[in-house]
Amino acid sequence: MALTADVEITRFGVPGDAHQTLPALLGANVTIYRGSIALQANTGYLKNAASPASTDTCLGLIDAGGPGYPNFSPGIVNGSSVSGTIYVDIATGSFYMASDGTLTQANVGGTVYVSNETTVTATQGSNPKAGVLIYIDASPPPTALGGYVVKFNVVGGP
Repeated sequence: MALTADVEITRFGVPGDAHQTLPALLGANVTIYRGSIALQANTGYLKNAASPASTDTCLGLIDAGGPGYPNFSPGIVNGSSVSGTIYVDIATGSFYMASDGTLTQANVGGTVYVSNETTVTATQGSNPKAGVLIYIDASPPPTALGGYVVKFNVVGGP
């Protein structure tokens, strides 16, 4: 089921670590949600991660609308038929994510793939690379989407 609201980002590691946000442009007629996985389509513009494709590139997590965008309502919306009119800030680094049930301790250190906006999987299929599973936390923070810590690759993947 596709997201209809923003979700909280729970970063793994030292609080206040100095990960820089990455700017990206939103595609035409696209709505994305803060805290969801940031997928860049082969057009070069961000798309909603509810329907990932193997040709997409995972950049990190949607952090906020870029300069001049009001960040007080759910979602970041480009209601225009023109791509690239809205900038989006992408959070990079390692984050707690949900799993589709395919990840086990044997997957730690291996590539994981985008299943949907908040979920990663061990199954490549037509899913794009998300990054590397670096830890499974049996007791994740209460704000976390799940106990699967993924180090997102900024571009290209492992």
